[in-house]
Amino acid sequence: MDDLKGKFEETMNKAGERVRAGMEELNKSFSQAAPQLQHDADEIIQYLNDEVVPAVRTRSAEAMRLASEKLRQLAEQFDRK
Repeated sequence: MDDLKGKFEETMNKAGERVRAGMEELNKSFSQAAPQLQHDADEIIQYLNDEVVPAVRTRSAEAMRLASEKLRQLAEQFDRK
């Protein structure tokens, strides 16, 4: 019985060592990838600020002007009736 217990403990210890080694390798990979991910995120934010936000503002202003004109026309129709 002690032999079985010893084999079980040995197997569990080896498994624990493999898990720890795998976690260390995974942590190392994440640590190496983090700077590139941060750089990519910074570029995306810069693109959004430089390209997307101004375009959305311009199109939103155009849409509001169009809506304003349509509302003005509708108000004139109400005035005539």
